[in-house]
Amino acid sequence: MRTESSRAYCLVFDDTVLAPGYHLHHHAATGEGSIVGGIAEPFLSPNDKPVLRKDDMAKLHLFWCLKRIDSNSSLWSVRATPRTHLQVNARAMLRDLGGLLQLCVQKNGTPPAVVPCDSHPTHQMSIRCMLCASPSPAETFWRDCRQPQSLKLKFFPFNALHWKTHPLFCTVDGAWSCTASMLEGPRPVPLAAYLGKDMQSDAEAAWMLNGGSRAETSWLSYGTTMMQFLMSMVLAPWHAASAMSRDQILQCALTSYYLLLLLCHRAFTENGVHWERTCFARQTLHTMVQLSANAVVRLVHWPDGLPYFPEKTDEHAIEGWFGSMKNGHRGNCNIKDGILGVDRLHLQQYKRKRTDPEPRFVQRISLHDLQQVSEQCLATASRFYAAASVDTEAQAATAALETWWCAEGQELVCGEASSNLLVEDPDTESDNEEQPAVQNEAAEPSESVDADASEVFLSLEFQKQVKQDMQNLMQPPKDSCAESLSAETLLVPAESAALVPVDGDNIAEPFAKCRMPADILKDSGLAQFDNASADEQGEMAAVKRLARLAQHCREFIDFVRLKEGFLSKAQVKGAHRELNQQQLLEHWLAEARQLMETNSQRSSRFAAWATFSQRCTDMACASDGQGSIGLSSIKQFRPPNLRSADGCQQYQLLAVREHSLAPPVLGIVTAVFRGGKKKGTTAGSRLAAEALDAAVARKVHVACLQPAGDGKQTFSCSVMSPALNILAQSDSMLLEVPPAEYVVEDTANKLTVRLSKHALNAFLQLRKGEVPNMLPENKDSKDAKPFFTAESFQGSARHRNIGKALQVWMESLGTEIQISVILPVRATVLSLARGSYQTRMYERVWGVRLVDETGRLQVKGRPDWRAFVERAPGFLVGRWTAGKKGSKGPGFGGWFMEQLRFYMPTKASDKSRLLHWFSEINRCAAKELPAVVAPG
Repeated sequence: MRTESSRAYCLVFDDTVLAPGYHLHHHAATGEGSIVGGIAEPFLSPNDKPVLRKDDMAKLHLFWCLKRIDSNSSLWSVRATPRTHLQVNARAMLRDLGGLLQLCVQKNGTPPAVVPCDSHPTHQMSIRCMLCASPSPAETFWRDCRQPQSLKLKFFPFNALHWKTHPLFCTVDGAWSCTASMLEGPRPVPLAAYLGKDMQSDAEAAWMLNGGSRAETSWLSYGTTMMQFLMSMVLAPWHAASAMSRDQILQCALTSYYLLLLLCHRAFTENGVHWERTCFARQTLHTMVQLSANAVVRLVHWPDGLPYFPEKTDEHAIEGWFGSMKNGHRGNCNIKDGILGVDRLHLQQYKRKRTDPEPRFVQRISLHDLQQVSEQCLATASRFYAAASVDTEAQAATAALETWWCAEGQELVCGEASSNLLVEDPDTESDNEEQPAVQNEAAEPSESVDADASEVFLSLEFQKQVKQDMQNLMQPPKDSCAESLSAETLLVPAESAALVPVDGDNIAEPFAKCRMPADILKDSGLAQFDNASADEQGEMAAVKRLARLAQHCREFIDFVRLKEGFLSKAQVKGAHRELNQQQLLEHWLAEARQLMETNSQRSSRFAAWATFSQRCTDMACASDGQGSIGLSSIKQFRPPNLRSADGCQQYQLLAVREHSLAPPVLGIVTAVFRGGKKKGTTAGSRLAAEALDAAVARKVHVACLQPAGDGKQTFSCSVMSPALNILAQSDSMLLEVPPAEYVVEDTANKLTVRLSKHALNAFLQLRKGEVPNMLPENKDSKDAKPFFTAESFQGSARHRNIGKALQVWMESLGTEIQISVILPVRATVLSLARGSYQTRMYERVWGVRLVDETGRLQVKGRPDWRAFVERAPGFLVGRWTAGKKGSKGPGFGGWFMEQLRFYMPTKASDKSRLLHWFSEINRCAAKELPAVVAPG
């Protein structure tokens, strides 16, 4: 690599999947053979007669590679570690990384400049350690590391870890944020989704962030553009760094960082611990924050004389190296094929003639200038956030962010969430997830195909309409097709984009076309937006501001997409290729496979949900004598990208509820996700591009409708409307409005739905009635009195489900059943219902014992904190007595809810603090609640 005695190299690591099995590998150099493929103890001698067990086979292989920081042309594997999913441990990963870095120091004198990796949960401890967000261990390489002084930026606790006097940088994989975002809306989805495959490549992820993929006249187009703009700002300091100046990189990184914090703060304020429902997933948020933080830290500590190529120091290089390693093998590549593939790559790289690229350098920014730019970026982010929100002021948003950051924001963004636990792979439904999905798909339909699945393969003549619909779907808008690529959209040459510092308006010509967020606000006429006048308030005013911003944001999105090189210029402008016959057949094979999976899957959950849906139908949708039913059971979930024969969008209208205590609402389906065959959670769900049977759907994204217009039959929603993420087979998914009972009008500002009288009457009847819950029925549980103790809500063990216990607790309050909470300190009893005392510690809930003698919860189910948080304030204010009997205690009830939001268990907090909180209630009860005394 020609990097002796220098830091111009990276240590990149990632794991890949090789088919498990034992194989005899022959060493050409020594002439000896060895058995490879297992992770059990080494074979000592033939007399031991070892047993080759399936459980001992390796399913993951962690590769550690070295490469230059200015080129992706070659990687050199220095270590490969076979392991199972249960062996993936964050502390072990940090220890192994320290051992490899120590070897680099011993061999080369200095550690590598950059350590790229992906955002796997087990890598988070290592990433936070190198970003100074958590302390480093006192062993091997890490004992010589130190954390420098803070950069003194607002809401920015990150910095670069130093080994002696050398800064150590890390990089996370931006594809994590790409694949997990931008999945909603009536627009074409990546081709892999139509073929029934999982979107894994960076090109497929980039398609979701491409401005040409959005529907120009759809009600979600402006919101889609805003999200694409935010993702482009996060990725621009990496993928488009060669065409940006130092100050532009810094402005993008800091502005996107503060925008992410503002979005997370709003989601947490509105939804509490369920903030992920209306924001990015926790892991996606951490990835995006770390990408922006790494870009800022590099510009502060980057060594002089070291080439600056951010686009060459990410984890993408090892992903392409894995593809080259497995290239040429038929079927699934096993560990023996992987060893031979690595040897072949090393031999090719050794013989290849290497040419050093032209160096590119960057000048470090001073702390004084950094703090000034940070203040400007925070003000820009707050104003941009206010302009894209409803009735929000920039200064108020900044002040609220500061309060939230000190309370729980910093712990949420930078916390050590589950870093010391054994973390399994988030997507382990298939051991061959990195292999081309078509290999597995082609094997399944060749087995026995039942009558239901065979209906898919009738004739090509029958499928002509399907092909025509799919081609209409993949065609770009007419205005995008007619556009020709202008010279302004062409990439600037790399040699003319050398990174040099710029001052003020004296920006070099290659960087002039990269408009920053402050420039976009100025171009949109929103640089002085303060939400003061009446015309600037309201939902429609916010949508109009989004329309003004979207036009200029699209230019920045195209700039980043073109520069990163994953998509062609035609794709960025909206051009698509028509589907060929092979792709159409793959689409039909995927449909047939899903039908077979429907027939063979576990049907207990689906049967319970079908019974629940039928009860809702019988309660709300009686026929009016004319054979017209306003609401019906859900047979299929249809994503909004489907079109009818005349080219119109086909929206699906559902009756849903946010949780088991919320009233039903109407909503439009914005995305549908199919589930894995063996996965019990939503981690294995994938975006669906066709109508899914309800039995194979995993979750659905729904945009809520609100009454609009003078008539009661009209509902509407916009990009500002609340959205719900609902499990397909849960009691939150109620009924469907038949397509014949409503008419949809889709405009750029909003989506309007007009119901028929039959559908409106059925929906109103559903809201008036008491919607049942999917709870187990037991005749013996009618007289059982739910009883909860402090031990019921501790949750110190790993498998305790506190959320479900509290949900049942609050639901039972509506039935006026006596409930008591026994506090462990001084045996004080606080009566929440009737003021009576109970001494028993354990009781049955719904016929099932809640806790055993050790305090372990026995109630199983998903926690629903929102049902508890929304109902608890009114109950506490009305029921908790203060002073004499009959008076209210709003002060104590408010304190109770503030403490509850902090002490409730989350991934970013310690669950054992809940017991301390109960002790605090016991301590304050004597003063706040004089009527409640401890028994003698």
